[in-house]
Amino acid sequence: MTANILQRSAPSKAPGQVQTLGWVLFALALAALLVMSVVEMNRLAIIGLVTLPLLTLVAVNVEFGIYCLIGYSTILAFVIRMMPPSNTGPIGLALDGLLLIMTVRLVLDLVMRRDWKIFASPLTLAVVAFLAYQCVEVFNPSAPSIMFGLYGLRVTARIVGFFLILYYFRTKRAISRLVWFWLALLMAEGAYGIFQHHHGLLWQEMAWLLAEGNAKTHILGGYTRVFSTVGDAATFGFLMIMGVLLAFAMALSARGWMRILLALGTLPMLYGMTVSYSRGPVVALAAGALVMILASRSWKLGVSLVLVGCLGLGLLAASGNTRFLDRLATATNPTEDASFNVRTGYMTLYAPEIAKRPFGFGINTSGGGARRVSGGQSVRKSVVGVPTDNYYFKVALEMGWVGLGLWLWICGLALVHAYRVYRETVDPQLKAIALGCLSVLAALLVGAFSNDIIAQKPISEFFWLSLGLIVLIGQHRPASSPPL
Repeated sequence: MTANILQRSAPSKAPGQVQTLGWVLFALALAALLVMSVVEMNRLAIIGLVTLPLLTLVAVNVEFGIYCLIGYSTILAFVIRMMPPSNTGPIGLALDGLLLIMTVRLVLDLVMRRDWKIFASPLTLAVVAFLAYQCVEVFNPSAPSIMFGLYGLRVTARIVGFFLILYYFRTKRAISRLVWFWLALLMAEGAYGIFQHHHGLLWQEMAWLLAEGNAKTHILGGYTRVFSTVGDAATFGFLMIMGVLLAFAMALSARGWMRILLALGTLPMLYGMTVSYSRGPVVALAAGALVMILASRSWKLGVSLVLVGCLGLGLLAASGNTRFLDRLATATNPTEDASFNVRTGYMTLYAPEIAKRPFGFGINTSGGGARRVSGGQSVRKSVVGVPTDNYYFKVALEMGWVGLGLWLWICGLALVHAYRVYRETVDPQLKAIALGCLSVLAALLVGAFSNDIIAQKPISEFFWLSLGLIVLIGQHRPASSPPL
């Protein structure tokens, strides 16, 4: 299927005025949310002035809805920290409402247009199977209550982003616009993290850090791990490596000063990663960079990545800040790495349970998500509160080895199909985006061994949107082509 066919079959766009109105409303809504944190508006005012107008606009223009989903997912934790606790409920529910409305719109468009061929791909069956399996897992009899599964469906629903991208972003312009928006958002995220590092946390952020008990993991040796606008320092670190890999991939199709600016733009994000004081993103970055070099077979890219990495480390060493390097050093010695010992301990402890439970304990029955459902209380004969930093362990524990098999099926297909799409795509810009998505996926799948990062907002949204982009770019390729 060529790009022209895709463009002719794409659903009709809303008028340009809708897009303009959407961005104006988006900015006003964000400003209103921040103002509400000061004047303490009640929930009814938030819903009437912000939530309902946005949801109505999303129903008209799903493409704008995806931008809202990504944008608000990235700043959700920040907005919640700024607002009084009594007003934070509608904010999270608004994101669920965004997905629900876009899903309803997708179903209506499919019923009216009967345009199902766009979903045909090697990945679609695996994604549908994984989505259906999680829905069935809600009724797992091993779960303490059905409420755990129903709460977990809020994370499962993000898989719908895969289908939304396929149906509503069929043109090259729409794909490119989304990726540039994604990259700009990650750069802004990094800038705020650096601001936190040099100027300190806002009092609301510090209050959240201490009130939620996150000081145990975010204040180490007198050093505060910055987390920007997201939920924790590790998520921030992984977002930064995603931005670095995406920027390098986009630089391959850029020309002149734009290529230089993209390469230099990775330095602040690398710095943001280091001040997050997280080790997992470093390994993930190395994996993503290696996949990018091997897939592109470009010595220029390899040299550029090495130079930027050396420059970043040199600047870090010159600043006299060795905390990050010291923390990395502990990861090479298991006897000094407390977190490594903890992970190994509970994985060894629960391996027999996973082996004898093909369907696991039910989705959202472990980790912090289960703790929130149980009100912080432990539940007998369950895995509520068991830490699941390793995402593969989390899947196996909650969905059994059957669910783990489905997940590994998606992972393998995604990497193979992304590489094939990259090799066969002719258009330079789409080819660069495909390479960026491939390297980001590789980084996340490697990083998932030390963090349950794919379950965290907004990375879970980015993960499924990336799979949709890969499939969509594959439908644009008319023939094979040499590497970049």
